Order: sequence, then structure tokens, then C-alpha cells
Amino acid sequence: MLNQAQHDEIVRQLYAAALGQLPWSTLMERIAGQFGSSASVCQVSDDSRHLQLQQNHGYSSEFAVEFYASEAYARDPRPSYFWAVKPGTVYHDRMLYDVDEIYRDPRVLESCDLLGVKYQLGTLVTMPNGQIGALALLRTDKEGMAEGGEVAALQRLVPHIEQALSIGHVLEFGAAREAALLNALSQKADGIIMLSRLGLPSFMNKAAESMLAARDGLYLNEEGLAAARGPETRRLHGMISGALSAWGQDPKPPGGQMLVSRPSGLRGFVLRVMPQPPGEPFVLGGAAACVIHLHDLAAVKLPSHDSLEAVFGLSKRESDLAIELVRCTGLSAAAANAGMAPNTARNHLQSIFRKCGINSQAEAVQLFSHIF
Repeated sequence: MLNQAQHDEIVRQLYAAALGQLPWSTLMERIAGQFGSSASVCQVSDDSRHLQLQQNHGYSSEFAVEFYASEAYARDPRPSYFWAVKPGTVYHDRMLYDVDEIYRDPRVLESCDLLGVKYQLGTLVTMPNGQIGALALLRTDKEGMAEGGEVAALQRLVPHIEQALSIGHVLEFGAAREAALLNALSQKADGIIMLSRLGLPSFMNKAAESMLAARDGLYLNEEGLAAARGPETRRLHGMISGALSAWGQDPKPPGGQMLVSRPSGLRGFVLRVMPQPPGEPFVLGGAAACVIHLHDLAAVKLPSHDSLEAVFGLSKRESDLAIELVRCTGLSAAAANAGMAPNTARNHLQSIFRKCGINSQAEAVQLFSHIF
């Protein structure tokens, strides 16, 4: 049985794992140690009991994945008893079945031999979106079945296990979604800038960084975002000021658009200012009080070698030519840039047409301009 200090330490570690401050595998090792168990496992399943993820102590991740997908696990009758337990309840062997009888079953003995453990003490808890969390402490024949004090100790931890798994799920899902979103924004050819309530950038993708670094029409100064021409800067600041003044208000104004010219003579930027996205202002914290979208009218969007090879099955040299066709539009210039003779380029071009199901250079340029 856990004393109060041990109980409090496990609770602290549960929430540390939920907040990403402690690996779940380390948590499982420490809980197993406190309960004198050889191994432990934590799983999350959907409402149909299909396993979605698991962490364990005592086995490699590869072994655990293979075991739960094995015929031995599918034949073992014990999981049906475990999954029938009411969430929030602690279960153990004596509670679920006749111990002497079930451990004479060859199917159970097969699982025990594979895992190297025999008995189990665990609990099921409810999680967001109808998911079920499960934490189980696995014990060898020598360690024996759980006693009453251990059952009571785990029962005291159940509310914290449920909250930690739920918090961890929400935070990790949010972090994964944010990472995916930021990665997509970083790769996007158009520029994305988020401004704080002070009008200063709180996020900028790589395309926006490149546009501002060139200082050709747009740049950053002490006052924030500025255009090369004074009238355009004043109009831009007015649009940003209007968007920021709408922070936390509903409904929000529609924002605005403008063309920003470039001293170099290249085609300019289409700039759109949008007020804070829909959401709770407290949660957003003012970090995205205004969003700016930049579209470079002079930009040539080139496909990548990886995409051309993966999507259309082009060879390395065919991909070289395809990229230069988008850059130059003419076959002679594209061939020269790709370092190939005109006849070789024409042969590659015919192969490109066959692989992509197109019939002309114009179709090729249009198609490849949409591949990144």
C-alpha cells in the first residue's frame, strides 16, 4: 500500500507527464516500481475498443505492438473481462474470473509465456471524444496477485489517472495540430504574418521572411510593417489599425486589400489584412490579433524534384527539365538551364508528356505550376 508521500509523488508525476514534462514511458516505469510490478502498460482505445496508442514499461515498443496485434492476444479470453469493467473501477484477477480455472486455459498460458507475467491490476477511465484509457500493472507469478491495500491505493489514483490522460490527450492533440499547421504555413509559397495587439509580428512563415528580407516594397522597421512608398505605408497602417481595433469584438470588420508596389520594377504584392481569426480572445492572448496574407505577383512557383518524381514518376533529368520549363517556359532556354542538348530535351519532353498524360508544353507548365 502506498503511503501519502508516495501517493502524492505519483500524482505529481501523472500531471508532469500530461504536461509533457516527463515521458510517459518513464511514468509507467515509476508507477510499476511503486507497486512492485515487473511491467506496466498504458493504452488509449476508441469507443470500439480498437487500440490507438500505447506506452509501456518492461517491453520494447516493437514487441508491444507485435503482441497486441498477435493471434495469441486475440485468442486470450482475459481482455474481454478487462474491457467489460466499468470505467473508474479498479480490477484485479480475483474480481474478474476464477483464477485457478482460467490459468489452466492453454490460450492464457500462451500469453503469459510470451509476456513473462501472469497477473494484472488495472483500471479503465473515460477520455475526450468517447475514448477509453487503460492503465495496467503486470505481475509475475512470484510477485503474486494484488492485495487489498494495492487495490485501494490504485483506486485513490484513478481520478488523477483519468484527468492526466485527458489533459495529455488535449494538449498533445493541440500541439500536433499546431505543429502541422505551422509546418504547412512555413511551406506555403504565399507569405503569412500574424501581428500581436501591438502590431508587431508574432509569427511569420519562411515566404514572408524572404519577402521582407529583400526590402523590395515591404520591410520591417521600429513601427512595424512598412511599404516603400509613403502613401502605401499610411494606407497599410490604417488597415492594420482598423483590424487591431476590432480585437475581441464580434462581428468583426471584413479587413482590406491593397497592391504594394516594388522599387525594383517587378510586379508587386497583393496584401490582405484580416482581423483576429474566430476564437476566444483570452486563449489567443492577442498573439494573432491581426493576420496579413502576402501574394507575390512576381513569384514563379517551381515544383520540387521529390514531388515530380513521387507524383508522376519522372526521372531526375526529366524533373530537371520540368522545373526549368516552369521557370523559362521555352524549351530551348529550359534545356540550356538544365544542361542538356536540344535533342535530349525533346526526348525527355516526350517522356514527360506520356508519364503525365499531357500533350503540350503549355499543359506541362500549367500542371507543374501547381506541384510543390
